[in-house]
Amino acid sequence: MHPVVIFLFALLLILFFTAGLRLHPFLSLVLVSVLTGVLAEEPLATVEAITGGLGNVFSRFAIIITCGSIIGILLQGTGGMSLIASDIIRFSRNPLLALNVLGFLFSVSLMCYILAYVIFVPIAKELAARLDNPPISTATILALGAVALFNLVYPSPVVISAAEELSADVNKLFITGLFIAVPTSIVGYLYSKNLEKSKTAVFSNRIKEKKAEDQENSGIYNNPAEKPSRLEAYSPIFFPLFLILLQTGFEYPHSVLTFLGNPNIALLIGVLLSIFSGRKLGTLVLKELIEKAVRRSGVVLLDLCGGGALGPLP
Repeated sequence: MHPVVIFLFALLLILFFTAGLRLHPFLSLVLVSVLTGVLAEEPLATVEAITGGLGNVFSRFAIIITCGSIIGILLQGTGGMSLIASDIIRFSRNPLLALNVLGFLFSVSLMCYILAYVIFVPIAKELAARLDNPPISTATILALGAVALFNLVYPSPVVISAAEELSADVNKLFITGLFIAVPTSIVGYLYSKNLEKSKTAVFSNRIKEKKAEDQENSGIYNNPAEKPSRLEAYSPIFFPLFLILLQTGFEYPHSVLTFLGNPNIALLIGVLLSIFSGRKLGTLVLKELIEKAVRRSGVVLLDLCGGGALGPLP
């Protein structure tokens, strides 16, 4: 069977499994991966490709996503995330546009739009609750800002690879990519604003549930005297960001900078800072919040690994 036909058939199957049968994305992607390999008449190579692709994605993102989830949940529990959201609302005339710009600016500098999303999505969730917006609206604003720049503007790894293959002029590529990326990011912002305006009863109920959940998991949140300082609130997010940017800012960084600036290590340091920030919550509460964060990250990782299983098929 022709590769294009197999590709289109795989896309239709994914839509049928996920939208039609409401099957979990991980299971849908793995099943489609198996069927795609069989149709390509490479059944033996398919199993190795699926497990290899799944393992590659897990090894790249397991620590990053789990640490990002832990940082977000712990800062929510201490009230640190509420403090950050309050500052964004106070100092920005348009908090959602500021969120879009954060994703846009940091995706290339971090060399990974998923990393940019993981770092800033806790802020997006908190802003959604504070502004009474659907969480999908703020998450989409952040994601589209990050994806637009990373996939279109040099020196993103994606664009560098394409430029080398096509022997393209780097300066022209940068300007062209920027002219496409900026409007794309703005369109994503406007689209997400429409999601915000078209609130439904389901969204309204979810927002109420989110607020109730925040209050339940807030720990010391309701005691103003024990709220974290701004240093404690910001450092778990922005200190890892600083380490990563510091490492990427040098052509030949020192081995210590390379180690500390590795996203896995930097975010592990962020986790330690968030645990220190939440020390007043008590050991049992911290343990419960961390376990909750790990469970949440597991769902995201499974979905990503499903995509990784489909990617390297012959």
